[in-house]
Amino acid sequence: AANELDDNQWPALFEVVFGPAESLEELVTEQRIAFAIGEYERSQLFINTPWSAYVKGDETAISDAAKRGAQLFYTSYEDGGANCVKCHLGDFFTDEGFHVLAVPQIGPGKGDGVTGTDDYGRFRVTRQLADLYAFRTPSLLNVTVTGPWGHDGAYTTLEGTVRHMLNPVDAATNFAWDGLDPYIQQEYGPANTAKAVRRLQYNRQRG
Repeated sequence: AANELDDNQWPALFEVVFGPAESLEELVTEQRIAFAIGEYERSQLFINTPWSAYVKGDETAISDAAKRGAQLFYTSYEDGGANCVKCHLGDFFTDEGFHVLAVPQIGPGKGDGVTGTDDYGRFRVTRQLADLYAFRTPSLLNVTVTGPWGHDGAYTTLEGTVRHMLNPVDAATNFAWDGLDPYIQQEYGPANTAKAVRRLQYNRQRG
């Protein structure tokens, strides 16, 4: 590994950032590599979008249809909107929180449940029942190119994803399992999804 590092520019660059070290192994460590990559990824957040231009005063930056969509996005349920902003807020359109939305449980899962095909979401970390099937709110920046959508890619269209968010119970209950790629594990999908729906309904009843 040291010979490979001698052939590139890492030592010089790492010294600029982290300062000198007694050896190459102490200078270029796994922790420092992870930190450097993390800082690079953080620098790649682009918010120079039509929406940001519109917010700054350019009323021609988005279409009339997009403006109507924004009204629904930012308006509460009580006032006839979709209340998307409850979770998708701020410059990055995420509250960084975890929520139970009963997205259909397709694919191999994470080894959870009796069959080992389920994914318990945030519960895997916290062991709190309220976090069972809870998944992190994703950013909506560049959302049109980040599909498929849902924690497991259950939806292949943004329209389908939005419809699910508007009525998760109905969407999960009526999910078109026969429309999935036959190579995707779905034998236990309906049963796992039904559990997620029950957790969502329970959480709602609890407020």
